[in-house]
Amino acid sequence: MRNYIRKKAETVVLITFLTLLLPGFVISQERPEQSTTYEDYADDITDTDDDFLATIEEWRDMIDQWLEKPLCINNEEADWLMEYKIINLYQLNKLKEYRLMYGNLLSVYELTFIDGWDFQTIRKVIPIVSADLPKNSRTFKKFTFRSFRQSLILKTTFNTQKSKGYKQGITDENISGDPIYTGPPYRFALRYDLEYRNKLALGIRMEKDPGEPFLISSASFLKDIKTTDLFSGYLHIKQLGPIQSIILGNYRVSFGYGVNLTGGQSGIKGRNGMAGMAHRIRPQTSVSETGFFRGAAISAGLGRFSISGFGSLQKIDGTSIVNDSLSGKPITFSSIDKSGLHRTINELANRKTITEKVIGGYLVFRNNWLKTGLIALYNQFDAIAAKSTRPYARFSLDGRENLVAGFSATIWLPKFQFFTEASVSRNKGMAVLSGLQLMPVPGMLVNIIHRYFAVDYQNWYGAGFISSGRNADENGLQVSIRVEMPKKWLLEFMTDISRSQWASYDLTAPSSQREVKVLAEKAWPQSRSLLFSFRYIKETVNNPVSSIWICHPENTSSFRFRLEGHIEAMTNVRLKSRAECNLVEGLHPGWLIFQDIEFAPEWLNAKFWLRACFFDIMDYESRIYAYENDVLNDFTSFMHYGKGVRGIMMVRLCPVDWLDFWLRLSTIYYTNKHVGSGWDEVKGSRQNEIEIQIRVKVPG
Repeated sequence: MRNYIRKKAETVVLITFLTLLLPGFVISQERPEQSTTYEDYADDITDTDDDFLATIEEWRDMIDQWLEKPLCINNEEADWLMEYKIINLYQLNKLKEYRLMYGNLLSVYELTFIDGWDFQTIRKVIPIVSADLPKNSRTFKKFTFRSFRQSLILKTTFNTQKSKGYKQGITDENISGDPIYTGPPYRFALRYDLEYRNKLALGIRMEKDPGEPFLISSASFLKDIKTTDLFSGYLHIKQLGPIQSIILGNYRVSFGYGVNLTGGQSGIKGRNGMAGMAHRIRPQTSVSETGFFRGAAISAGLGRFSISGFGSLQKIDGTSIVNDSLSGKPITFSSIDKSGLHRTINELANRKTITEKVIGGYLVFRNNWLKTGLIALYNQFDAIAAKSTRPYARFSLDGRENLVAGFSATIWLPKFQFFTEASVSRNKGMAVLSGLQLMPVPGMLVNIIHRYFAVDYQNWYGAGFISSGRNADENGLQVSIRVEMPKKWLLEFMTDISRSQWASYDLTAPSSQREVKVLAEKAWPQSRSLLFSFRYIKETVNNPVSSIWICHPENTSSFRFRLEGHIEAMTNVRLKSRAECNLVEGLHPGWLIFQDIEFAPEWLNAKFWLRACFFDIMDYESRIYAYENDVLNDFTSFMHYGKGVRGIMMVRLCPVDWLDFWLRLSTIYYTNKHVGSGWDEVKGSRQNEIEIQIRVKVPG
């Protein structure tokens, strides 16, 4: 074992040396700006496991929009940076304080003079913001089609090897002999967007996952029509006097800090701590099949007050459904299926079986030092939510309806910021999230966050803190310190302690968890950076050997190390290297090493991405996630488990101004197991995936 670890450590040191030192000999000059992609932001939020990855697709959608159409740093659009964890609450407060004292920023590079804004944060903010204020709206006397901006995106994805679910033949698992998956093995997605003079926006989304039928019967306007599995859209009307926004169709709602109601980004973990106090109702722009509402929403403002309200009526997927023997309508269901997959006969039978009605609102008051609001949310189903008889579900939500109400507040003061959100469910279960951000000395930022979710708190639309799907039975405290050091060094320290007093799905006993994380980052002006992070987790788990009849909990520890380097080796060539190790107590150590190359030649309007990844992770508990560059508006976080090689090649071509073309080829090869599991298993140790996307733009 000692020789094994020494061999891996030598490889890590060699790759880091090659990445950071050797390219320095070919650097001819320092570029004033660097090319930026979504990957520069993704690593900060995908450092954790897959708890929140289901909500990140919408997060990526927003980042991609800002890279093409930057936010204005001189108005309320700057709040989006905090709500999506690009900056923290203290940095936003100092930005507003700077604008109040000296006026609007004349250039984005003026951010370097603002207290609390470190070099690493500024480098990530500059590509997605602008100091230019939006132009004043004019009165147009004549209608013209040139005022429309349109975009059409078509995408398809398929594998070269078919999995077990697409093959015919009688087996012990499949007695009928027909393929388990009812549709073709490719993915298809369509996005159409139309915008008129920044006053009106229209969007249409269509998508089918691999294994789903291309057309599925759906009820629309009291008639059965056939569409793709996802067929949705929205109409967004903006700036009608005091009415800021009207949305018809699919939309997402984000109120407060996500305890009462979250639309996605509140649950995303990141290095900047909690997301900001949100007050947004925005169109559903991604092709995700969960996490949104369908109906109408409105936002209005008058002076220091603003109010938002929404109503939603849609069909959702239920599980373990019991139907009435006469009418065929559902009587009870156990939970909501958020996978969005409808490939098998059972999945299709559960598709859109439960009618969900939701209404809610948010009243907000705001001045220079205070922002506070009242939140209310009511939901109703046409069937009874019947909780499981297992111990973990004793306090789960049951019945047809629920009511959640609460408030949120943020207080800005010169030396510290305080935020809180409280929520009460219909059964009087409570949830409280509170935090404090302060800067005791220049260059040091301290965050203290406490959360308390009662064991009987019931809310299907709020987010948890440690896990996106668990927002009950948790009492914890998190303390983090961020220190800006001389010569562009950044140090971060975080510790988190939490306890649960009741059983969970995986453990029929009370549990606790302790987490410690240390991060050090060094940045250079020549677009170089070196990052080292260490993460330690001690948690209560079930001992499967001694818990056959009675649960015997035990504590287990894991240690994760990461060393990562970035460099712009020469003009339009960027390199990224990472070595990561995950050590779980009592298991084999898991290793991952990859090298990325990004190349954008000036003589060709194109960009190329390459990745070579080697991993040796023999135990599932030691698995390692790594973000992968993907086509526009798409997100991939690959789980590495087993022993093998992962390779990716992607190219983006822009032959003309109105056309973009993406081609992504990826492959996975295992030396110790087959690809996939269950009905997704491939008879072989290799799988190739091909992804093609085309975007056509008609500028206004």
